[in-house]
Amino acid sequence: MAEIWDIEEHLAEHPEDDAARWSLAKRYFAAAEYRKALDHLETLRRQRTLRINEMRYLGATLYRLGRFSEAEQVLKEAIGHWPEEIQLYEQLSRVQEAAGFHEAALETWRQIMARQPDHPLGERAVRRLKKKLDQDQKQKASRSRRLFTTTLETRNCPQCGVINTEIAARCWQCGARLHTPAPGDGSDTDTEEETPLPGSTDSRAVPPEIASSMLMLLSGGLALVCVILVVLVFGPWWRDDSQWIPLSVAEVFQWRSQGGRIAMYLTLLAGWPLALRAGMKVFSQRPRFLPMGIVYLMGVALAELFCVISFIPGPGLLLGCLITAVFSLMGVVLLLELPLISALGVWVIHIIPVILLGAGSFFLAESYLVGEWLSPYRETAAIVRHAREGAAYNTLAGTTPLESQVTWDSTGSEWLDRRAPEVRLTVLCEKPAKNTSLQIYDESGAKLFDYVQGQQHVSRFQPVPGRPYRVVVGGDAGIRFSLVMESMFGVSLEQKKMPAEP
Repeated sequence: MAEIWDIEEHLAEHPEDDAARWSLAKRYFAAAEYRKALDHLETLRRQRTLRINEMRYLGATLYRLGRFSEAEQVLKEAIGHWPEEIQLYEQLSRVQEAAGFHEAALETWRQIMARQPDHPLGERAVRRLKKKLDQDQKQKASRSRRLFTTTLETRNCPQCGVINTEIAARCWQCGARLHTPAPGDGSDTDTEEETPLPGSTDSRAVPPEIASSMLMLLSGGLALVCVILVVLVFGPWWRDDSQWIPLSVAEVFQWRSQGGRIAMYLTLLAGWPLALRAGMKVFSQRPRFLPMGIVYLMGVALAELFCVISFIPGPGLLLGCLITAVFSLMGVVLLLELPLISALGVWVIHIIPVILLGAGSFFLAESYLVGEWLSPYRETAAIVRHAREGAAYNTLAGTTPLESQVTWDSTGSEWLDRRAPEVRLTVLCEKPAKNTSLQIYDESGAKLFDYVQGQQHVSRFQPVPGRPYRVVVGGDAGIRFSLVMESMFGVSLEQKKMPAEP
């Protein structure tokens, strides 16, 4: 170390001394101080063009630091200057093999064998790399069945305790051998062949054990909230008021479609993870350093989040769609650590079947429950149109007795017609009524006959859309009243005065 300090002091006074800097870089490399060696080699590279030995040291230093892509680039640049130097190809193959690019390493060895057919390590290296390629295929198949185990195993160095990859032969920090090579394996003659991966085990934005634990807790919490909301909304909170009727699409969805909603939630719980996995498969993507169980947990959590948000009164369904769409995109980009373009593709590919699965299961269940086939496309268009138009509020005002021809028109949606078929009729009298009645007739006879009690009376009536009805407010002559008709249906009416009762 005394020599290193002397050279450091010398360079502080003479920074242009390339020979001293080159000597210092080699000493730092020999002392396993690879980051300091890299600093001086990069400084040297900025000052002048590196020679072949200096390029080799630069590649080896980057290799020891686990910066394999940079090491590969440096060595390829060196090969471009010195294409006949076999040692550069050998060093490049070690970098590619340590990075896991076994196919590229095999191609590099084939180039070596083409230039030097009698290379003493060539045949063994080719056999070893072919064997690793076969193992890669088997591991790829086995990883597709893994759920919550990482795809990159690690081990601690027995000498310094630094984390290394399972495939590493030597510790990246101190250079100690991590395991004894098998007899006949060529790696014991190639000392730099299996240098481990120093920093890549820490390159994950979210470690898999933390990600899986967080998603498990989130999924469990959301599942509990979902169960509580289903029990409360479809149980004690269920609207069973004799005077209440739904006057918006949101209210129909909230209080009148329990069966369809439960079918949709269960379908999304199973289908969202599969849709997410299918989207990744289309783009041939796997989460970096994360097990596939993270993907399935993320899909389950998104489905549960949609379920919880959809219980919000009013715009819950729309908010559920928007919020889960945003969260799914964030999860694909951040949690699964996919490139942005691939992440957008995966998101688009998976969100389409999610929408189709949710809507399809909802209308399929509702078709069974209402006893009529509901076309998802036709129903969705009609529901969206009616949601913009809103409920119908019509008032029939005058003095008793009064008769009006009323026709309630269909909403355009069979689902809305079946799930919200009632009309609320509210009679408001100017003064306490006497002998005042509300009557509704069709061609078959009386359908409703209620006496008005006091100054306000509320009745519910279930008309057949498109059928004409005769609405009569009868009683003593001259009593001023208003009849308010509220429903999801459109209303057309023709008012006429009746003769006073004798």
